Amino acid sequence: MKSLPSLVAAGVGVFLALGCSSSTDARYQPGSIPVYNEVPPAPSTEIKNTVVTRGIDFLRTHQNNDGSWGTPVNPDFLPKVYLAYGSTASFDAWRDATTGLCLRALIPHLAGHNDLAATIDHAATFLFSQQAALRATPGLYYSVWSQSYVLEAACTTLSTPALAHHHAAARRSGQAQIDQFGYVQGGEGGFGYIDAQENSQPSGLGSSSFVTATVLHALHQATAQGFRVPPALIHAGRRSIERQRTPAGNYVYAYGHINQPNNSINQTPGSIGRNPLCNLALYEEDPAGIPILRKNLDD
Repeated sequence: MKSLPSLVAAGVGVFLALGCSSSTDARYQPGSIPVYNEVPPAPSTEIKNTVVTRGIDFLRTHQNNDGSWGTPVNPDFLPKVYLAYGSTASFDAWRDATTGLCLRALIPHLAGHNDLAATIDHAATFLFSQQAALRATPGLYYSVWSQSYVLEAACTTLSTPALAHHHAAARRSGQAQIDQFGYVQGGEGGFGYIDAQENSQPSGLGSSSFVTATVLHALHQATAQGFRVPPALIHAGRRSIERQRTPAGNYVYAYGHINQPNNSINQTPGSIGRNPLCNLALYEEDPAGIPILRKNLDD
């Protein structure tokens, strides 16, 4: 039986199939969004390998000179979008989070793409030499994303023997991320990225189900890699997610929504992206959770 993380990964394959299929069974609704009566056939191995190679090539050619990925401003969004970033600390957090995601995505392909070694080494050297990102303001802490994704990148590095020369730095960096979680854990146990109370310790009113789930999934990987993970981070975080689950089985956006489960953002269409992540964080390798994950993917 597949593990839950594998099942979620398989779900990504379903979305890949939707994007690559030339099936004519799709019905089209306003906005040209395809709706399938049944899941189309999975793409061939050749198509999947082509897509992966395109992704790898994109990351290789878009890596910054210092080894990171991402830039402070996306010119395509301006002047349409104004982003409340609080301080330049947010830019550091986004850069490190983006770099962590890219590094984690590339490492599994190291063995099959010899030309990736230099890209991965450059990224790991940069990422694991950075100090853990700090909150931007007392009430704004996008750093929770960098803590989560840098920690996951450190765990992926530690599980890869070919990257042994980065293991010591990855372990130091990963532990530094874990230590920062204690400063942004909400009063009710969850994690968020904003808190209007602006307390030295977040109140928890801004704790989001999906942010908490992201943190817990990273901590689960860290535990498997032997990091020092305070039990309270996990136990209180799990209780927070459980409190944010609605009777319909969805997860509200944030703790402040628990008394508004019928709002559109908290119904299935609004929480469809949160549901599998939150259930994954709660059940991880528990086979009893597989039917729930299957329902999430069906939705």
